[in-house]
Amino acid sequence: MINIEDYKNYYQDNNDFFLMLIEKESIVYDRLSDVFKVLGFIELMVDMKKKIDEEIEVIFESGFSYLHEQIEQVKTYYKNYFKGNFDKFESYAPLINYSLYLDDLTEVLQEKNLLNKKAKEMIASLGQEIENVLIKQGKFTDDDIEKYNLMIQEVVVSSPEIITTQEIFAMIVEELEL
Repeated sequence: MINIEDYKNYYQDNNDFFLMLIEKESIVYDRLSDVFKVLGFIELMVDMKKKIDEEIEVIFESGFSYLHEQIEQVKTYYKNYFKGNFDKFESYAPLINYSLYLDDLTEVLQEKNLLNKKAKEMIASLGQEIENVLIKQGKFTDDDIEKYNLMIQEVVVSSPEIITTQEIFAMIVEELEL
């Protein structure tokens, strides 16, 4: 049974933050938009008293948990690192998104028992490097992001098993034609 009220309350509590991200066309919001679409679709199903099967329940629970974790991290960056300065926050959005991606990737690799020592150390090192740039609000370029991608490719074996939560929700949106 889906407890949609927790999601509705969380959404309402953070509505102003979400609206700001949407209105200012934040790429951080874009990263999470598929999760919002799927959860909104499920919320509508519940409100319309449609039958919710176990698969939808699992999608909802994992999506809400993922969204909550990601949003709380984004809010930490916004409030603590950038002191509510949206323009500065958004100028670091590619790094914020990459940090969120690294968290997602680590979780997937752990679940699939594919997180070897080398990959774990590389991801932790990249995460720390990104964190330092965000804390100090240092310089970074698209070349840095490309460098991170190449470093990840070196230690993470490409496999059809490795699908991040974000990618799963993109596939669900496509399947549901949302």
